Amino acid sequence: MLDGARTYRFDLRDERVDSDERRAIGTKLQYHVLENLGSPKLRHPDTGIAGIGVEIKGTIASHWTIPKEGQCGVTL
Repeated sequence: MLDGARTYRFDLRDERVDSDERRAIGTKLQYHVLENLGSPKLRHPDTGIAGIGVEIKGTIASHWTIPKEGQCGVTL
């Protein structure tokens, strides 16, 4: 996770933030979404809503790309 108090990095787009830090924040976001939806964490897809498999993805970029595992399905 970003430790701004120690590293002075607060922006995920900062070039000094590495992919592991971004991935950790994405995982935390996923668990918050699951908790707020009251949905279980599954292996693949990420969860199910009303019996439909759903992938949960995030981005900090200005564009969205549906990952391979989310194609031909529902991605939130």
